[in-house]
Amino acid sequence: MFHQMLPAVRRRYLRSVTALAAAGLLTVAFIGGCEENPTGPTAEDIAAAQELVDEGFVLLAGIAAGIDTMSQPPDLTTVETKFEQAARLDPNNAGAHVGLALVEMMLLSSDAEFMAAIGELLGGEPPLARGLAARLLPVGSPSLFTLGGWSPPALLARTLVADPQVPPDLEPLQTAIENTVLPLLDTVLSLLEAAEQNTEWSLTLSGVLPDTVQGGNLEIDATDVILLDAIVRGMKAGLHIFVAYNVNSPDPADTTAVKAAFNQTDGTWLVLRATGAANMGHAQASMLTMMSRMAAMQIAMAAETDDQSDDLFKIDPTGESGFTQAQLDSLGMILTQASLALSGPQVISQDFDGDGLAENLTVDLSTFFTSPVADFKQLLPPYYWHSGMQSFFWNGYLENDFTPFVFPDPTMNGVFPGLTTDAAFKAFFGVSAFPSPGPFAIGGR
Repeated sequence: MFHQMLPAVRRRYLRSVTALAAAGLLTVAFIGGCEENPTGPTAEDIAAAQELVDEGFVLLAGIAAGIDTMSQPPDLTTVETKFEQAARLDPNNAGAHVGLALVEMMLLSSDAEFMAAIGELLGGEPPLARGLAARLLPVGSPSLFTLGGWSPPALLARTLVADPQVPPDLEPLQTAIENTVLPLLDTVLSLLEAAEQNTEWSLTLSGVLPDTVQGGNLEIDATDVILLDAIVRGMKAGLHIFVAYNVNSPDPADTTAVKAAFNQTDGTWLVLRATGAANMGHAQASMLTMMSRMAAMQIAMAAETDDQSDDLFKIDPTGESGFTQAQLDSLGMILTQASLALSGPQVISQDFDGDGLAENLTVDLSTFFTSPVADFKQLLPPYYWHSGMQSFFWNGYLENDFTPFVFPDPTMNGVFPGLTTDAAFKAFFGVSAFPSPGPFAIGGR
């Protein structure tokens, strides 16, 4: 399968990846017997590489335009070859690396394991690989890098809406993401990082949009590459979190399985998987880097002086075809706050207990990633299974089985470091001794 070939694919693609030496000189390492050229590409090489890149993007635009008529994943061999040749001729051609990154994303639709898992998640309907590939191209749509037009949360929502009584088996999807998608995104990011070395790069695709949209032309430039980098890192962070915990829920009709999965002592639901701690660490790193790339995108976008009418992403005072400056400023404040929250303790002022007055709360979200919760169920007050009613109850619901409703770790694994007692936690958030009485919304009732 594709994920078994991925290391070789990555090695081949990464022949094209460039790095800046300490002195600022561009050096390229070729794998497989190619010789180094200390003088850099010739003018002829640069021109030939650009011609190949132009041809490659025209082919990609053509694939996107006809994607809805395809029943099989598109053949990307010719496109891939053009971008690889361009990268070898001119390692500083950002378009070659961007093109290879998009090809990598589109190859995901050829992976049998991943597409089978997506099909299973959608209730067994055959996944349309063309739908996946279509939305991996930045042609006229800002909804980049979604899975067949559905983000992972949307995929889950669609499944639950289709049959809310039968939770999907997410383990195959988690495995496919770890085996295929995350390594692929690492390769994509390596290629985008190489492209970002050329801050002056831009490429205009003529006639790829309707004449009524940006005159039919679309410009992709270095600012867009930085934003794509951030988008991929955001997706990567979300997927790392998704694969960190066992999120499978049994069929509620199977009360034996429900009791086993949700048992507070040894149930498997929301328990850290074997690779969970590492994935949570990767998620934090990806989110922090994503935020720094978004900040860099803002700076790059504000510094652009060329005609913005055909840009993929741009500042537009009206907000109709781009970001307003107010939106970018607001985004900047959000990124700063989020970055601080993920890095250590922060004080938040808000009315947490509903008394109309603001209270200060110290929050440290970084502990979720640096010291992941081993089992989220164990952060809840004790609950038990009532065999006669086939449901879980908070202890204390029945008079003959009274146990105080106490949070075992009111700091919630260190997220609220100042709330060190159960009484302090309840008082701060206005939690009564017993919240809503009765069973959980799971079980046979």
